[in-house]
Amino acid sequence: EEFTDNPMMVLGHASIVSVLQELKSHVTRALSERSRLEADITLSQEKLYMTSQQAEQKAREIEAMENEIQSARANKTLLTKEVDSTTQQLYSLKEQLQKEAAEGKAQSELVIKEANQRARQIQIE
Repeated sequence: EEFTDNPMMVLGHASIVSVLQELKSHVTRALSERSRLEADITLSQEKLYMTSQQAEQKAREIEAMENEIQSARANKTLLTKEVDSTTQQLYSLKEQLQKEAAEGKAQSELVIKEANQRARQIQIE
């Protein structure tokens, strides 16, 4: 009865209830904002994790490509050496064949000359 009899107490109580309701509203909004921010943070962490996984995968792919390039360079060097060696062998073989062809031509000319001389001798006899 004393509480309801005193208008100041009723007014103070109403003010406190109003302030508490407003505070509850602020707390509810803050908790809602906190939940939203936590969800954003979780999503950002998941995106960051996926991005880091993708970056690691790309790094592995780049490393594999670098290894392939090194291997290709080594193969190119080896093939270049083989081509140079084969080219040198072909030049040597060409020189040998040219020499043999020149010797064969000289022998043929000698045989023809000898044959012509015999033919003349036979005609003379």
